[in-house]
Amino acid sequence: MVDLLNRYRAAVLFIALVFLVYFPVFLHLDYMPIRMWDESILGANAIEMGHNHNYLVTYFGGSPEMSNTKPPLMIWCILFFTRLLGFSELSLRLPSALAALILCIFLFQVLRRYTGNPFYGFLVVVVLVTCQGYIRNHVTRTGEYDSLLIMFSTIAAIHLFLATEAETNPERSKHLFLFFVLLTLAVLTKGVAPLMLAPGLLVYVLFRRKAMLFLKSKAFYTGLFFFIFFGPGYYFLRETVNPGYLQAVWSNELGGRFMAVNEGHEGPWYFYFSEIISWQFVSYYLLFPVALLTGIFLTRDKIQRLVVFAFITGSFFLLFISLSGTKLSHYDAPLFPYIAIITASLFYRLFSGIRSWVGRYYKILSAGIVAAAIILAMLAKPYADVLAKVYFPKGDWWEEGFSTSCTFFQDVAKGRERLLASKLVYNTTANLYGPPAVFNDYKEELTEKGMTLSIDSVGQINDNDTLLMFEDADVRRKLERRFTIQNIQRLEQYHLDLVRVKLKNE
Repeated sequence: MVDLLNRYRAAVLFIALVFLVYFPVFLHLDYMPIRMWDESILGANAIEMGHNHNYLVTYFGGSPEMSNTKPPLMIWCILFFTRLLGFSELSLRLPSALAALILCIFLFQVLRRYTGNPFYGFLVVVVLVTCQGYIRNHVTRTGEYDSLLIMFSTIAAIHLFLATEAETNPERSKHLFLFFVLLTLAVLTKGVAPLMLAPGLLVYVLFRRKAMLFLKSKAFYTGLFFFIFFGPGYYFLRETVNPGYLQAVWSNELGGRFMAVNEGHEGPWYFYFSEIISWQFVSYYLLFPVALLTGIFLTRDKIQRLVVFAFITGSFFLLFISLSGTKLSHYDAPLFPYIAIITASLFYRLFSGIRSWVGRYYKILSAGIVAAAIILAMLAKPYADVLAKVYFPKGDWWEEGFSTSCTFFQDVAKGRERLLASKLVYNTTANLYGPPAVFNDYKEELTEKGMTLSIDSVGQINDNDTLLMFEDADVRRKLERRFTIQNIQRLEQYHLDLVRVKLKNE
Protein backbone atom coordinates (compact mmCIF):
# COMPACT_ATOMS: atom_id res chain seq x y z
CA MET A 1 0.00 0.00 0.00
CA VAL A 2 2.80 2.43 0.90
CA ASP A 3 4.69 1.55 -2.28
CA LEU A 4 1.56 2.14 -4.37
CA LEU A 5 1.00 5.49 -2.66
CA ASN A 6 4.60 6.54 -3.39
CA ARG A 7 4.22 5.61 -7.05
CA TYR A 8 0.98 7.56 -7.27
CA ARG A 9 2.62 10.59 -5.66
CA ALA A 10 5.61 10.38 -8.02
CA ALA A 11 3.31 10.09 -11.05
CA VAL A 12 1.28 13.13 -9.99
CA LEU A 13 4.45 15.17 -9.44
CA PHE A 14 5.85 14.05 -12.80
CA ILE A 15 2.72 15.19 -14.65
CA ALA A 16 2.79 18.50 -12.77
CA LEU A 17 6.49 18.90 -13.55
CA VAL A 18 6.00 18.41 -17.32
CA PHE A 19 3.16 20.93 -17.22
CA LEU A 20 5.27 23.48 -15.30
CA VAL A 21 8.29 23.00 -17.56
CA TYR A 22 6.30 23.31 -20.78
CA PHE A 23 5.44 27.00 -20.46
CA PRO A 24 8.90 28.50 -19.68
CA VAL A 25 10.58 26.28 -22.28
CA PHE A 26 8.10 25.93 -25.16
CA LEU A 27 5.60 28.81 -24.91
CA HIS A 28 5.85 31.11 -27.96
CA LEU A 29 9.09 29.41 -28.94
CA ASP A 30 8.79 30.59 -32.54
CA TYR A 31 7.48 34.07 -31.70
CA MET A 32 10.73 35.94 -32.37
CA PRO A 33 12.21 36.03 -35.87
CA ILE A 34 15.52 34.25 -36.38
CA ARG A 35 18.26 35.86 -34.32
CA MET A 36 21.46 37.26 -35.75
CA TRP A 37 24.79 35.51 -35.10
CA ASP A 38 24.83 32.06 -33.49
CA GLU A 39 21.26 30.99 -34.16
CA SER A 40 21.15 32.14 -37.76
CA ILE A 41 24.66 30.84 -38.46
CA LEU A 42 23.78 27.37 -37.14
CA GLY A 43 20.68 27.51 -39.32
CA ALA A 44 22.81 28.41 -42.34
CA ASN A 45 25.23 25.59 -41.48
CA ALA A 46 22.32 23.11 -41.31
CA ILE A 47 20.91 24.34 -44.63
CA GLU A 48 24.23 23.85 -46.40
CA MET A 49 24.71 20.46 -44.77
CA GLY A 50 21.31 19.44 -46.07
CA HIS A 51 22.29 20.52 -49.58
CA ASN A 52 25.87 19.23 -49.80
CA HIS A 53 25.37 16.10 -47.61
CA ASN A 54 28.75 16.65 -45.95
CA TYR A 55 27.96 15.63 -42.38
CA LEU A 56 31.52 15.92 -41.11
CA VAL A 57 32.52 19.44 -42.17
CA THR A 58 30.16 22.37 -41.60
CA TYR A 59 29.89 24.99 -44.33
CA PHE A 60 28.98 28.66 -44.52
CA GLY A 61 28.69 30.58 -47.78
CA GLY A 62 29.81 27.56 -49.78
CA SER A 63 33.12 27.16 -47.92
CA PRO A 64 34.17 25.13 -44.86
CA GLU A 65 33.19 26.95 -41.67
CA MET A 66 36.42 28.21 -40.08
CA SER A 67 35.01 30.85 -37.75
CA ASN A 68 32.40 28.79 -35.92
CA THR A 69 34.55 25.69 -35.36
CA LYS A 70 32.34 23.69 -32.99
CA PRO A 71 31.65 20.02 -33.85
CA PRO A 72 28.40 19.38 -35.72
CA LEU A 73 26.13 17.56 -33.23
CA MET A 74 23.80 20.53 -32.72
CA ILE A 75 23.70 21.15 -36.46
CA TRP A 76 22.73 17.49 -37.00
CA CYS A 77 19.84 18.03 -34.56
CA ILE A 78 18.67 21.16 -36.39
CA LEU A 79 18.93 19.35 -39.73
CA PHE A 80 16.83 16.47 -38.36
CA PHE A 81 13.99 18.78 -37.33
CA THR A 82 14.34 20.77 -40.56
CA ARG A 83 13.74 17.63 -42.58
CA LEU A 84 10.91 16.62 -40.26
CA LEU A 85 9.11 19.98 -40.07
CA GLY A 86 10.66 22.17 -42.75
CA PHE A 87 13.05 25.03 -42.03
CA SER A 88 11.62 27.57 -39.58
CA GLU A 89 12.19 29.26 -36.24
CA LEU A 90 10.59 26.21 -34.60
CA SER A 91 12.89 23.64 -36.24
CA LEU A 92 15.87 25.79 -35.26
CA ARG A 93 14.85 26.01 -31.61
CA LEU A 94 13.28 22.64 -30.88
CA PRO A 95 16.65 20.94 -30.14
CA SER A 96 17.34 23.50 -27.40
CA ALA A 97 13.85 23.25 -25.92
CA LEU A 98 13.79 19.46 -25.98
CA ALA A 99 17.25 19.33 -24.39
CA ALA A 100 15.89 21.44 -21.52
CA LEU A 101 12.87 19.14 -21.13
CA ILE A 102 15.05 16.01 -21.16
CA LEU A 103 17.37 17.49 -18.54
CA CYS A 104 14.43 18.38 -16.30
CA ILE A 105 12.96 14.88 -16.58
CA PHE A 106 16.38 13.34 -15.91
CA LEU A 107 16.93 15.45 -12.79
CA PHE A 108 13.49 14.59 -11.45
CA GLN A 109 13.79 10.85 -12.05
CA VAL A 110 17.41 10.42 -10.94
CA LEU A 111 17.05 12.54 -7.82
CA ARG A 112 13.79 10.75 -6.97
CA ARG A 113 15.57 7.41 -7.07
CA TYR A 114 18.65 8.75 -5.28
CA THR A 115 16.88 10.49 -2.39
CA GLY A 116 13.87 8.19 -2.20
CA ASN A 117 11.55 11.22 -2.39
CA PRO A 118 10.23 12.76 -5.62
CA PHE A 119 9.65 16.21 -4.16
CA TYR A 120 13.31 17.23 -3.92
CA GLY A 121 13.91 16.53 -7.63
CA PHE A 122 10.67 18.36 -8.39
CA LEU A 123 11.92 21.41 -6.52
CA VAL A 124 15.30 21.30 -8.29
CA VAL A 125 13.51 21.44 -11.65
CA VAL A 126 11.16 24.25 -10.60
CA VAL A 127 14.08 26.35 -9.35
CA LEU A 128 16.00 25.64 -12.57
CA VAL A 129 13.19 26.71 -14.91
CA THR A 130 12.64 29.89 -12.89
CA CYS A 131 16.28 30.95 -13.33
CA GLN A 132 16.34 33.90 -15.72
CA GLY A 133 19.87 32.88 -16.71
CA TYR A 134 18.67 29.46 -17.88
CA ILE A 135 15.32 30.30 -19.49
CA ARG A 136 16.65 32.90 -21.89
CA ASN A 137 17.83 33.65 -25.40
CA HIS A 138 21.18 32.04 -26.26
CA VAL A 139 20.32 29.07 -24.03
CA THR A 140 16.95 27.27 -23.95
CA ARG A 141 14.91 29.70 -26.05
CA THR A 142 17.01 29.94 -29.22
CA GLY A 143 18.71 27.54 -31.62
CA GLU A 144 22.22 27.66 -30.20
CA TYR A 145 24.63 25.25 -28.54
CA ASP A 146 24.16 25.92 -24.85
CA SER A 147 20.98 24.07 -23.91
CA LEU A 148 22.23 20.85 -25.52
CA LEU A 149 25.63 21.41 -23.90
CA ILE A 150 24.02 21.86 -20.46
CA MET A 151 21.94 18.73 -20.88
CA PHE A 152 24.88 16.49 -21.78
CA SER A 153 27.39 18.02 -19.36
CA THR A 154 24.99 18.01 -16.39
CA ILE A 155 23.85 14.44 -16.97
CA ALA A 156 27.50 13.39 -17.35
CA ALA A 157 28.44 15.09 -14.09
CA ILE A 158 25.51 13.51 -12.24
CA HIS A 159 26.61 10.08 -13.45
CA LEU A 160 30.10 10.75 -12.10
CA PHE A 161 28.55 11.75 -8.78
CA LEU A 162 26.49 8.55 -8.77
CA ALA A 163 29.68 6.59 -9.46
CA THR A 164 31.13 8.00 -6.23
CA GLU A 165 27.95 6.89 -4.44
CA ALA A 166 27.79 3.40 -5.93
CA GLU A 167 28.28 0.52 -3.53
CA THR A 168 28.80 -2.25 -6.11
CA ASN A 169 31.28 -2.59 -8.96
CA PRO A 170 28.65 -3.15 -11.69
CA GLU A 171 26.75 -0.05 -10.66
CA ARG A 172 29.96 2.01 -10.42
CA SER A 173 31.13 0.76 -13.81
CA LYS A 174 27.80 1.66 -15.42
CA HIS A 175 27.92 5.26 -14.15
CA LEU A 176 31.58 5.71 -15.04
CA PHE A 177 31.05 4.57 -18.60
CA LEU A 178 27.95 6.74 -19.01
CA PHE A 179 29.93 9.70 -17.69
CA PHE A 180 32.46 9.38 -20.51
CA VAL A 181 29.79 8.77 -23.17
CA LEU A 182 27.85 11.87 -22.18
CA LEU A 183 31.01 13.95 -21.83
CA THR A 184 31.87 12.91 -25.38
CA LEU A 185 28.46 14.08 -26.59
CA ALA A 186 28.98 17.37 -24.76
CA VAL A 187 32.32 17.85 -26.54
CA LEU A 188 30.70 17.04 -29.89
CA THR A 189 28.16 19.75 -29.06
CA LYS A 190 30.41 22.65 -28.07
CA GLY A 191 34.03 21.62 -28.25
CA VAL A 192 36.17 22.35 -25.21
CA ALA A 193 33.41 24.14 -23.27
CA PRO A 194 32.28 21.12 -21.17
CA LEU A 195 35.88 20.40 -20.17
CA MET A 196 35.74 23.55 -18.02
CA LEU A 197 33.75 21.42 -15.56
CA ALA A 198 36.62 18.92 -15.31
CA PRO A 199 38.62 20.67 -12.52
CA GLY A 200 35.62 20.72 -10.17
CA LEU A 201 34.70 17.13 -10.96
CA LEU A 202 38.27 16.00 -10.33
CA VAL A 203 38.42 17.86 -7.01
CA TYR A 204 35.17 16.23 -5.90
CA VAL A 205 36.42 12.74 -6.82
CA LEU A 206 39.61 13.41 -4.83
CA PHE A 207 37.56 14.82 -1.96
CA ARG A 208 35.52 11.60 -1.83
CA ARG A 209 38.74 9.55 -2.11
CA LYS A 210 37.41 7.61 -5.07
CA ALA A 211 40.22 8.27 -7.57
CA MET A 212 42.12 5.02 -6.97
CA LEU A 213 38.89 3.03 -7.03
CA PHE A 214 38.00 4.52 -10.41
CA LEU A 215 41.49 3.91 -11.79
CA LYS A 216 41.14 0.21 -10.94
CA SER A 217 37.89 -0.04 -12.91
CA LYS A 218 37.89 -1.42 -16.45
CA ALA A 219 34.92 0.83 -17.20
CA PHE A 220 37.14 3.87 -16.60
CA TYR A 221 39.54 2.88 -19.38
CA THR A 222 36.77 1.73 -21.71
CA GLY A 223 34.99 5.05 -21.24
CA LEU A 224 38.21 7.03 -21.62
CA PHE A 225 38.95 5.24 -24.89
CA PHE A 226 35.41 6.01 -26.10
CA PHE A 227 35.92 9.68 -25.21
CA ILE A 228 39.30 9.99 -26.96
CA PHE A 229 38.18 8.05 -30.05
CA PHE A 230 34.99 10.05 -30.68
CA GLY A 231 35.83 13.39 -29.00
CA PRO A 232 39.37 14.47 -29.96
CA GLY A 233 39.06 11.87 -32.73
CA TYR A 234 36.50 14.07 -34.51
CA TYR A 235 38.92 17.01 -34.52
CA PHE A 236 41.75 15.01 -36.07
CA LEU A 237 39.43 13.36 -38.59
CA ARG A 238 38.11 16.73 -39.71
CA GLU A 239 41.66 18.09 -40.01
CA THR A 240 42.41 15.35 -42.56
CA VAL A 241 39.56 16.51 -44.83
CA ASN A 242 39.57 20.20 -43.84
CA PRO A 243 43.24 21.26 -43.45
CA GLY A 244 43.74 24.21 -41.11
CA TYR A 245 40.79 23.24 -38.93
CA LEU A 246 42.87 22.58 -35.80
CA GLN A 247 44.58 25.94 -36.14
CA ALA A 248 41.17 27.59 -36.46
CA VAL A 249 40.00 25.76 -33.32
CA TRP A 250 43.02 27.07 -31.42
CA SER A 251 42.39 30.62 -32.61
CA ASN A 252 38.64 30.62 -32.02
CA GLU A 253 38.10 28.46 -28.94
CA LEU A 254 41.34 28.34 -26.97
CA GLY A 255 43.83 31.13 -27.57
CA GLY A 256 41.23 33.35 -29.17
CA ARG A 257 38.60 33.21 -26.42
CA PHE A 258 40.20 32.06 -23.21
CA MET A 259 43.61 33.69 -23.47
CA ALA A 260 42.41 37.01 -24.92
CA VAL A 261 39.31 39.15 -25.45
CA ASN A 262 37.43 38.02 -28.56
CA GLU A 263 35.22 40.39 -30.59
CA GLY A 264 35.20 42.97 -27.79
CA HIS A 265 33.41 40.73 -25.28
CA GLU A 266 35.31 41.71 -22.17
CA GLY A 267 34.47 42.27 -18.53
CA PRO A 268 35.97 42.42 -15.04
CA TRP A 269 36.76 39.29 -13.05
CA TYR A 270 33.42 39.63 -11.20
CA PHE A 271 31.42 39.87 -14.45
CA TYR A 272 29.48 36.61 -13.89
CA PHE A 273 28.86 37.31 -10.20
CA SER A 274 27.32 40.62 -11.24
CA GLU A 275 25.16 38.98 -13.91
CA ILE A 276 23.92 36.30 -11.51
CA ILE A 277 22.97 38.80 -8.81
CA SER A 278 21.53 41.51 -11.06
CA TRP A 279 19.17 39.37 -13.19
CA GLN A 280 20.11 35.75 -13.88
CA PHE A 281 19.32 34.47 -10.38
CA VAL A 282 17.60 37.53 -9.04
CA SER A 283 14.72 35.64 -7.40
CA TYR A 284 16.98 33.48 -5.23
CA TYR A 285 20.43 34.97 -4.80
CA LEU A 286 19.70 36.20 -1.26
CA LEU A 287 18.56 32.70 -0.29
CA PHE A 288 21.53 30.97 -1.86
CA PRO A 289 24.04 31.49 1.01
CA VAL A 290 21.45 30.18 3.49
CA ALA A 291 20.76 27.18 1.25
CA LEU A 292 24.47 26.45 0.91
CA LEU A 293 25.17 26.66 4.64
CA THR A 294 22.15 24.60 5.67
CA GLY A 295 22.81 22.07 2.91
CA ILE A 296 26.41 21.51 4.01
CA PHE A 297 26.26 21.94 7.78
CA LEU A 298 22.68 21.19 8.84
CA THR A 299 22.00 18.20 6.60
CA ARG A 300 23.34 14.73 7.24
CA ASP A 301 21.98 12.64 4.41
CA LYS A 302 22.38 12.09 0.67
CA ILE A 303 21.30 15.63 -0.09
CA GLN A 304 24.29 16.96 1.83
CA ARG A 305 26.70 15.09 -0.44
CA LEU A 306 24.77 16.29 -3.47
CA VAL A 307 25.02 19.89 -2.27
CA VAL A 308 28.77 19.54 -1.67
CA PHE A 309 29.19 18.05 -5.14
CA ALA A 310 27.20 20.87 -6.76
CA PHE A 311 29.12 23.54 -4.83
CA ILE A 312 32.58 22.18 -5.68
CA THR A 313 31.77 21.54 -9.34
CA GLY A 314 29.99 24.86 -9.81
CA SER A 315 32.62 26.90 -7.95
CA PHE A 316 35.52 25.65 -10.04
CA PHE A 317 33.55 26.17 -13.24
CA LEU A 318 32.70 29.73 -12.22
CA LEU A 319 36.35 30.39 -11.35
CA PHE A 320 37.47 28.99 -14.69
CA ILE A 321 35.15 31.13 -16.84
CA SER A 322 35.89 34.20 -14.68
CA LEU A 323 39.58 33.85 -15.60
CA SER A 324 38.76 33.75 -19.31
CA GLY A 325 39.54 36.83 -21.36
CA THR A 326 36.29 36.63 -23.35
CA LYS A 327 33.13 37.02 -21.30
CA LEU A 328 29.54 36.64 -22.50
CA SER A 329 26.52 36.50 -20.22
CA HIS A 330 25.39 33.05 -21.42
CA TYR A 331 28.77 31.39 -20.84
CA ASP A 332 27.77 30.77 -17.22
CA ALA A 333 24.56 28.93 -18.19
CA PRO A 334 25.99 25.44 -17.36
CA LEU A 335 26.26 26.67 -13.76
CA PHE A 336 22.51 26.86 -13.13
CA PRO A 337 21.68 23.17 -12.63
CA TYR A 338 24.23 23.13 -9.79
CA ILE A 339 22.87 26.34 -8.30
CA ALA A 340 19.37 24.86 -8.52
CA ILE A 341 20.47 21.68 -6.70
CA ILE A 342 21.83 23.79 -3.83
CA THR A 343 18.92 26.25 -3.65
CA ALA A 344 16.27 23.53 -3.81
CA SER A 345 17.83 21.87 -0.76
CA LEU A 346 16.67 24.84 1.33
CA PHE A 347 13.12 24.64 -0.01
CA TYR A 348 13.11 20.90 0.60
CA ARG A 349 14.29 21.42 4.17
CA LEU A 350 11.51 23.94 4.71
CA PHE A 351 9.04 21.48 3.19
CA SER A 352 10.21 18.73 5.57
CA GLY A 353 9.98 21.06 8.56
CA ILE A 354 6.49 22.28 7.71
CA ARG A 355 5.28 18.75 7.01
CA SER A 356 6.59 17.56 10.39
CA TRP A 357 4.96 20.45 12.21
CA VAL A 358 1.62 20.11 10.44
CA GLY A 359 1.81 16.32 10.85
CA ARG A 360 1.48 16.77 14.60
CA TYR A 361 -2.10 17.92 14.10
CA TYR A 362 -3.17 16.26 10.83
CA LYS A 363 -2.54 12.95 9.13
CA ILE A 364 0.71 12.63 7.20
CA LEU A 365 -0.83 12.80 3.71
CA SER A 366 -2.64 16.06 4.51
CA ALA A 367 0.52 17.46 6.10
CA GLY A 368 2.53 16.77 2.95
CA ILE A 369 -0.06 18.48 0.75
CA VAL A 370 -0.14 21.56 3.00
CA ALA A 371 3.67 21.77 3.13
CA ALA A 372 3.98 21.36 -0.65
CA ALA A 373 1.35 24.05 -1.24
CA ILE A 374 3.23 26.52 0.98
CA ILE A 375 6.56 25.87 -0.78
CA LEU A 376 5.01 26.15 -4.24
CA ALA A 377 3.38 29.41 -3.22
CA MET A 378 6.87 30.71 -2.39
CA LEU A 379 8.00 29.74 -5.91
CA ALA A 380 4.97 31.23 -7.67
CA LYS A 381 6.44 34.73 -8.10
CA PRO A 382 9.69 33.57 -9.79
CA TYR A 383 7.64 31.32 -12.05
CA ALA A 384 5.29 34.16 -12.98
CA ASP A 385 8.27 36.40 -13.75
CA VAL A 386 9.68 33.85 -16.19
CA LEU A 387 6.29 33.40 -17.86
CA ALA A 388 6.00 37.15 -18.32
CA LYS A 389 9.38 37.15 -20.06
CA VAL A 390 8.59 34.32 -22.47
CA TYR A 391 5.00 35.33 -23.25
CA PHE A 392 6.18 38.12 -25.55
CA PRO A 393 9.89 37.33 -25.84
CA LYS A 394 12.36 39.93 -27.00
CA GLY A 395 15.84 39.72 -28.44
CA ASP A 396 18.96 41.57 -27.41
CA TRP A 397 18.63 45.34 -27.55
CA TRP A 398 21.40 45.76 -30.11
CA GLU A 399 19.60 43.70 -32.78
CA GLU A 400 15.99 44.71 -32.22
CA GLY A 401 15.95 47.19 -35.11
CA PHE A 402 17.25 44.60 -37.54
CA SER A 403 14.98 41.96 -36.02
CA THR A 404 11.91 44.16 -36.53
CA SER A 405 12.62 44.25 -40.26
CA CYS A 406 13.19 40.48 -40.33
CA THR A 407 9.72 40.01 -38.82
CA PHE A 408 8.44 40.78 -42.32
CA PHE A 409 10.00 37.60 -43.72
CA GLN A 410 8.71 35.65 -40.75
CA ASP A 411 5.20 36.93 -41.42
CA VAL A 412 5.50 36.12 -45.12
CA ALA A 413 6.61 32.55 -44.29
CA LYS A 414 3.63 32.15 -41.94
CA GLY A 415 1.18 33.55 -44.51
CA ARG A 416 0.47 36.77 -42.64
CA GLU A 417 2.05 38.99 -45.32
CA ARG A 418 2.65 38.84 -49.08
CA LEU A 419 6.17 38.86 -50.53
CA LEU A 420 6.10 42.18 -52.39
CA ALA A 421 9.41 41.81 -54.25
CA SER A 422 11.76 38.97 -55.10
CA LYS A 423 14.89 40.99 -54.32
CA LEU A 424 16.32 42.27 -51.05
CA VAL A 425 19.25 44.68 -51.16
CA TYR A 426 21.61 44.86 -48.19
CA ASN A 427 24.84 46.51 -47.15
CA THR A 428 27.73 44.10 -47.69
CA THR A 429 30.27 46.50 -46.18
CA ALA A 430 28.55 46.76 -42.80
CA ASN A 431 28.62 43.11 -41.76
CA LEU A 432 29.72 40.14 -43.81
CA TYR A 433 28.60 37.42 -41.39
CA GLY A 434 25.60 38.28 -39.20
CA PRO A 435 22.74 39.56 -41.40
CA PRO A 436 23.55 37.38 -44.43
CA ALA A 437 23.00 34.27 -42.29
CA VAL A 438 19.53 35.49 -41.27
CA PHE A 439 18.68 36.40 -44.87
CA ASN A 440 19.80 33.02 -46.17
CA ASP A 441 17.78 31.25 -43.48
CA TYR A 442 14.63 33.04 -44.57
CA LYS A 443 15.49 32.53 -48.23
CA GLU A 444 15.54 28.77 -47.54
CA GLU A 445 12.25 28.87 -45.64
CA LEU A 446 10.52 30.87 -48.38
CA THR A 447 11.98 28.61 -51.09
CA GLU A 448 10.49 25.58 -49.32
CA LYS A 449 7.13 27.37 -49.47
CA GLY A 450 7.45 28.05 -53.22
CA MET A 451 8.56 31.71 -53.02
CA THR A 452 11.67 33.26 -54.56
CA LEU A 453 13.88 35.73 -52.73
CA SER A 454 17.35 36.78 -53.85
CA ILE A 455 19.74 38.53 -51.48
CA ASP A 456 21.70 41.13 -53.43
CA SER A 457 24.38 43.72 -52.83
CA VAL A 458 24.10 47.17 -54.39
CA GLY A 459 26.39 46.10 -57.25
CA GLN A 460 23.97 43.35 -58.26
CA ILE A 461 20.97 45.64 -58.73
CA ASN A 462 19.77 46.28 -62.30
CA ASP A 463 17.61 48.85 -64.06
CA ASN A 464 13.86 48.60 -63.29
CA ASP A 465 14.40 46.23 -60.35
CA THR A 466 11.77 46.30 -57.63
CA LEU A 467 13.46 45.92 -54.25
CA LEU A 468 12.87 45.54 -50.57
CA MET A 469 15.28 47.81 -48.72
CA PHE A 470 16.14 48.14 -45.05
CA GLU A 471 16.47 51.53 -43.36
CA ASP A 472 20.11 51.96 -44.32
CA ALA A 473 21.41 55.38 -45.34
CA ASP A 474 24.59 53.89 -46.80
CA VAL A 475 22.68 51.53 -49.12
CA ARG A 476 20.36 54.31 -50.28
CA ARG A 477 23.32 56.62 -50.91
CA LYS A 478 25.10 53.97 -53.00
CA LEU A 479 21.95 53.24 -54.99
CA GLU A 480 21.40 56.93 -55.67
CA ARG A 481 24.80 57.16 -57.36
CA ARG A 482 23.51 54.94 -60.20
CA PHE A 483 19.75 55.00 -59.95
CA THR A 484 16.75 57.18 -59.41
CA ILE A 485 14.81 55.63 -56.54
CA GLN A 486 11.02 55.56 -56.74
CA ASN A 487 9.35 54.83 -53.40
CA ILE A 488 6.40 52.47 -53.95
CA GLN A 489 5.35 51.57 -50.43
CA ARG A 490 6.55 52.22 -46.90
CA LEU A 491 6.19 49.18 -44.61
CA GLU A 492 6.30 51.21 -41.42
CA GLN A 493 5.83 48.39 -38.92
CA TYR A 494 8.82 46.54 -40.43
CA HIS A 495 11.02 49.59 -41.11
CA LEU A 496 11.23 48.43 -44.75
CA ASP A 497 10.77 50.25 -48.06
CA LEU A 498 9.50 48.81 -51.31
CA VAL A 499 11.21 50.74 -54.10
CA ARG A 500 11.82 50.63 -57.85
CA VAL A 501 15.13 51.81 -59.30
CA LYS A 502 15.68 53.49 -62.66
CA LEU A 503 19.15 53.77 -64.15
CA LYS A 504 20.24 57.39 -64.38
CA ASN A 505 21.08 58.84 -67.77
CA GLU A 506 24.86 59.13 -68.02
